[in-house]
Amino acid sequence: ERDVYYITPAGREYFARMLRETLSAYKPGLNEMDASLFFLHHLAPKEAVALLSERYELVRCERDAVMQQMQDIHVNDPAHMLVNDHKLALLDAELGWLARAIMHLNTSQRT
Repeated sequence: ERDVYYITPAGREYFARMLRETLSAYKPGLNEMDASLFFLHHLAPKEAVALLSERYELVRCERDAVMQQMQDIHVNDPAHMLVNDHKLALLDAELGWLARAIMHLNTSQRT
């Protein structure tokens, strides 16, 4: 025995509205990382570099996992390609920023 659910016409309209709103919107704002960066100066530079390096490794591992998933699943439909491309673009941007931030902190420690 199992339950079967159906989407109502009102549910379809709500879904379509939410889909359009999400795809067309951009909501800038601060997140936890941004808030933490405001207070980074409260840490010793070596610790800040260590923590950001730890984050770098986590992001790099996530990027590797996405790439592995893409290879393992062999799904190349447009929806999956767009989702994975978006994920990779965000992860690549984060890795690039982290590398620059770490380099900046390492350089500022020497001066």
